[in-house]
Amino acid sequence: MRKNFINSSMVFFCLAALIVGCRHGKSDKVPDKGHDRHGESPIDTALQSLLKPVNERIKANISTITADSGIQVFMVEVPGKVTFDNRNNTSISARVGGRIEKLYIKYNYQPVRRGQLIMQIYSPELVSAQREILLLSESKDTNQQLYNKAINKLRFLGLTQQQINSILQTGRPNYKVSIYSPVDGYILEKGTTPAPVTAVVSTPGTEDGMGGMSGGDAMSQGSTNEPSTAKTTTSPIMLREGQYISVGQGLFNIYTNKDLIAEFSISPRLAPMVKLNAKILYNSTSNPAKSYFDKIELLEPTYRAGENFTLARVYGATTSLRAGELLRGKIPTTTTNGWWLPKQAVLKLGSRSIVFKKQGDVFVPTEVKSGVTVNEQVQILDNISHWSVAENAYYLVDSESFIITQKDS
Repeated sequence: MRKNFINSSMVFFCLAALIVGCRHGKSDKVPDKGHDRHGESPIDTALQSLLKPVNERIKANISTITADSGIQVFMVEVPGKVTFDNRNNTSISARVGGRIEKLYIKYNYQPVRRGQLIMQIYSPELVSAQREILLLSESKDTNQQLYNKAINKLRFLGLTQQQINSILQTGRPNYKVSIYSPVDGYILEKGTTPAPVTAVVSTPGTEDGMGGMSGGDAMSQGSTNEPSTAKTTTSPIMLREGQYISVGQGLFNIYTNKDLIAEFSISPRLAPMVKLNAKILYNSTSNPAKSYFDKIELLEPTYRAGENFTLARVYGATTSLRAGELLRGKIPTTTTNGWWLPKQAVLKLGSRSIVFKKQGDVFVPTEVKSGVTVNEQVQILDNISHWSVAENAYYLVDSESFIITQKDS
């Protein structure tokens, strides 16, 4: 056994001496053609790009594309609602102070007819005026001018001639004075916005970075959800029986169903693409088979419910629609701004947009400024005309968390 140990030791020392000798012999030689002047081989140089941190660049062999330019024609899809034309409405205000004895209007958007009883009130001032006319009518020495003034006072306080005649015939004051609707239409409590349009965050088939009418955006980036338009429902009025009202207090507005308008909310990003008098094709969500074609007669920047959007209004909407009915509109428009990439070539990280720009044989994640997304095409507002980018950005990532983007200089 000792002999075997000695033999093994001799072999080990011989191998060690051979290795040391080879190293010394190699260090004295001039680098051959397979190395550069720094002693690094081309293979080592090629590997440097692969040795970069994986969160800065990616080595891959996938298809690349370049951005398209030119005119893009597409439909701006916007949510809307039928509402009343508040330019022509009848206002009902309290002509006397008093207490509401009976209220016949229970909810907003309740239809009323001309002459329909709306409410009954008790007013000490009105009772006093009725007693005055009764005293003057019973007196033989009544001055006609004074009598006429008393009659006019009752009219000023809101009584009709028929009511005045009834008081004179019965010879006693009416403690419950009735208020009637002067026109046909739909009644809304004062302070209630007639069928408002709510700004939406997104609409089908479009994306944006809104809204927000958001805005929020009507055509938002980064989402393809259904419109978040508020549903119109009849809401109970706030007035209550037994409540006191003051002189001049606004009570109700009455809108006629002959004066309807269609209102649509457009995101701030898409609003510049929509022009006044532009044509809009729209239909009711309850009857999508029936379409209407009108022009936009008003574009108004609006702030409502914490969201910014542009209100597009169509006057003279067809009377076959009803107030509060939900609508979907399509506005044909064009744009020549920016460059366009397929949707799958742009990676969305919240409000940020990432493309994988090819540099040499690697792809570098680079942040770009994007606009709207229409027809599966993303608008890029930066000049990327000479870039080659990965055709499918989502193929290159397993997780959004490891990407460190670079700004192109």
